[in-house]
Amino acid sequence: SILRSLELDELSRSEGRIVKHDMIYDMAGCHGLSEVHCPAYQEKFDKDVAPIISSLSAETLGTIWVLNCPWFWERLFNTVKSLRTAQVPLKIMDKIHVVHGAGTSDPVVLQRVGAEQLSELCAVQLAEDGDAKAGTVVVSESFERLVAVRPGQRVSWDFEVLPGSTFLGTADVDFHAEAIWDPSGPQQLLPGTIRRELVIQPRKVSSGDGVQKGSFDPISSGILVLTWGNSHSWFRSKSLRFSIHSCDD
Repeated sequence: SILRSLELDELSRSEGRIVKHDMIYDMAGCHGLSEVHCPAYQEKFDKDVAPIISSLSAETLGTIWVLNCPWFWERLFNTVKSLRTAQVPLKIMDKIHVVHGAGTSDPVVLQRVGAEQLSELCAVQLAEDGDAKAGTVVVSESFERLVAVRPGQRVSWDFEVLPGSTFLGTADVDFHAEAIWDPSGPQQLLPGTIRRELVIQPRKVSSGDGVQKGSFDPISSGILVLTWGNSHSWFRSKSLRFSIHSCDD
């Protein structure tokens, strides 16, 4: 926004250095450009706001992270970016990084944003899940849920792979859980300080195994990433019913 840009510009002048900020856009649930593009708004923005904000943001804007972006958006953006013909100023275009997924597999995102803050920014996804709401594992991809964790807390979950069509055989997914710990102290900005720990070993779970339950007691602050994988199936999507809870011990 203009107010944020003006605030950063004033802060930069007072401190004698350029103060920058990162922006994060979570595209989870968006399937087409029509869901994020409003021509009427864009026309007014380009006329009244863009000329002002572009001159300020080019210097104060750090990185624009676009998370949970559909793979075809990611490929299209990288193609347009390489052609250098976009209407967006090149200074801004070079700051945009499109990430396929929630950013938990990108060490640069984790380093800049932090595991705990990333999970808080994605918390709206968890709030929408509710108890026993069905989620679908996309063909040849993985289905993730992020939970912010801290010491003294217990995270529990249960899930069940739904049978699906009997003509296609038994439905199954690969399940595992990983903790991504936030660095602390003076090391938090140093490269390579992100700690990852596999807390549930990968295993295959089929519809015949019934309801699966588990829990985790974190030893530090960070993110617990629950992952259901379907990379072994190219022609069949899988459905599962899940529930995630977190509470203080």
